[in-house]
Amino acid sequence: MDLPYIKKEEDIKRVMARHSLTETEALRFDYEVGWKRKRMLFRDQVRCIAGLYTFLLGRFPNDRSKKIMINCVEFPGDGVQTTTDGFTEVSVKLDVDSYFSLSDFDKKTLILNKIDEGIVKVANEYSWEHDVFNRITAEIKERNYVNEYTWAQRSSPDRKYMAEMFCTHDIDYFSATLNIRDKKSGELIKSKKVLQERPHELIFNQYLGDLKWVTDRTITMTYQGRKKKWLIEKI
Repeated sequence: MDLPYIKKEEDIKRVMARHSLTETEALRFDYEVGWKRKRMLFRDQVRCIAGLYTFLLGRFPNDRSKKIMINCVEFPGDGVQTTTDGFTEVSVKLDVDSYFSLSDFDKKTLILNKIDEGIVKVANEYSWEHDVFNRITAEIKERNYVNEYTWAQRSSPDRKYMAEMFCTHDIDYFSATLNIRDKKSGELIKSKKVLQERPHELIFNQYLGDLKWVTDRTITMTYQGRKKKWLIEKI
């Protein structure tokens, strides 16, 4: 999902007059000052629901589209555009200021509604059945719009403990908590938050790598050639 910048003639003329800028300079100024931050924040916030949606969808075999981009705009068109690379773009109506005034939960419900609107347009255009998309929407609602999952699980070398990286993907953050459990009983022995980042996969995925016990009491996380080590000594 995206919040593309749309040029508004009246706003550009106002910026040109106020700051003595050329049209090109005014366009850049209007985007950088008035739109860029909103766009980046929107892109981050939609990922908790959009990411959950794509996870539940999994592979969707078809010969029409590789990826769907849902553009949220003030005045959407009715058509669906397909690029030569097989990407599909569709637009849906969104009042940006109203969106940012919502509570986190209401933002999630609105995001899912806009995904549904975009998917319906594309499905109608490509003659796809709606059942699979309806099922995903229903499941997200059943989960109460919560996107949580276990990234990885590893047994200690002595088979006494289980380490798990538990992830929470919310509107304003992504967090990962390292939990150590007694393998036999499942009792939580130790828990430590080890990561909190912006809620976009391009940011937090780089820190989620290979979870590995190096001794019976020491576990490491290796990512992008770097290694983080958490000492679990008092179990």
